[in-house]
Amino acid sequence: MKKTLLFIIAILSFVIAEAQLHISTDTRKDAYWNATNEEWVITSTNTEELTFFNFNKAMTLFKHVTPSMTSAYIIDKVTNADDDKKMYEFDITSDVGNKYHMYIDEANMMIYITYTDSDDVLHAVIHIIKKIWNDSDSE
Repeated sequence: MKKTLLFIIAILSFVIAEAQLHISTDTRKDAYWNATNEEWVITSTNTEELTFFNFNKAMTLFKHVTPSMTSAYIIDKVTNADDDKKMYEFDITSDVGNKYHMYIDEANMMIYITYTDSDDVLHAVIHIIKKIWNDSDSE
């Protein structure tokens, strides 16, 4: 019941709130962290994975649109925001209750969404940013 209510609130918030920040991406990479070598190991790359991230004005919710589905996320907490480095970090929860950590690296035009699996391995979905814009950019 709690997950259903959370999902309904998230969806209604997207309908009511206008999106402020928009990010389009054109490549998706999947990776895991090799703790021994201390490096990300890319397991797949899709250069035709076009997606959109649409944030509400308050930066409390966003919608991620992919070719196969649309998911809603609540931004639970901003864990770091460095305007000089153009790096932003968030703890996020999906519309089905999964927890992730999200990094928007505007300087390097990348988005990282990380999670730890049941074997305690750190994974990342890496999106290459095509464009970033605000609603005010089009006015």
